This record gives sequence, structure tokens and C-alpha cells, in this order.
Amino acid sequence: MLTIAINTASQESALALIQDDRVLGEVAWISNANESTKVLPGLEELLKNTGKTWEDLTRIFVIKGPGAYTSLRVGITIANGLAWTLKIPMLSSDVFELWKHRLSPADRQAPHLIAIAAGRDFYQIKDDPARHTLEQLFELQLPLYGEIPKAQTPAHTFAQAVIELIPDAEESEQVEPIYARPPDITIKKD
Repeated sequence: MLTIAINTASQESALALIQDDRVLGEVAWISNANESTKVLPGLEELLKNTGKTWEDLTRIFVIKGPGAYTSLRVGITIANGLAWTLKIPMLSSDVFELWKHRLSPADRQAPHLIAIAAGRDFYQIKDDPARHTLEQLFELQLPLYGEIPKAQTPAHTFAQAVIELIPDAEESEQVEPIYARPPDITIKKD
């Protein structure tokens, strides 16, 4: 199985090309609201560097969020479009599962906390709709992983985590994004 994996839900966007259980190529960059200019060229470069073509792909994997409105939509729109155009299955998972699978097995078993950026210097943790400050997270006195300053370094890359996530990933024809916070929408004036 040849899989293209896309993550634009995190502060660090990432792309990977995976053949069965082997990483063929991977690229990551700090998101700067520029995913619309980086994702498709990055995917084309991964395919070119490995001698693969779009037609060789057998599935798409995408992180569905939670994440920032614009960046998240870019990755998911590209994933949905590729899956539809190529008529191949699409798998997805959330960013908390991605971060969990980036940890070593020992770190996964030990008490820890994974936090993601939720905008304006706030952070979100799994199964908690509240937004937290860094101080609140540090007060919990647990090893911290994810998108926060001074977070523990993960043991695995994005692609290595995706390989572990694929067997339990959700399959769908179309992925809907999960936002870290509701988008700011201007209401039409009468």
C-alpha cells in the first residue's frame, strides 16, 4: 500500500509518503499560514524523489484536527480532492492521536499530557473543551508533549506515527475538519 499522509492541523505541518510500513519520504515545516503554497508542491516533490506517481497511490491519510481554520482546511481539501479524483480510500485521525503515537511506548504508558495550540496563547488538551494557559498546564506537573514551548521531544516523526495510526484510522469518503476554536466570521449587515 502506498500512502500519502498530510498534517496541516498542527503548528508544524508535515507530509509523508509511506510504502506499507516503510517511510519513503517526509517533510515538515513550521506553519506560517502558507500551506496553500507548500502542500501540493511538497507532495509532488515526495513522489518525484521516490519515483512514484499519483496513480501509484492506494490511499490518503489526513489529520482532521483540531487545528487552525485556514491551514486545516487546506490540508483536508487537498486530501478530499485527491481521494475523490484518484478514487482511493481516505483515512483520518485526530491530532491528539498523532501526538500520542509520536511518543515512545514507555512515555505513552506513563502519566503525561498532550496539548495543542488553541489560538491567542491558549492550549487545548484532549477531551477538555476549555482553553488553558501555559501556567495552568505547568501546574499539573505532568510531562508535557505537543505544541507548547518547552514540550518534551517526541520519539517518533510524523510518518512513523502515521504508520502506527493507519490500522485504527477512520475510513471515510470525505473528511470534515475539527477546529481548535470557531472561526471568526463576519455577519452580513442588513
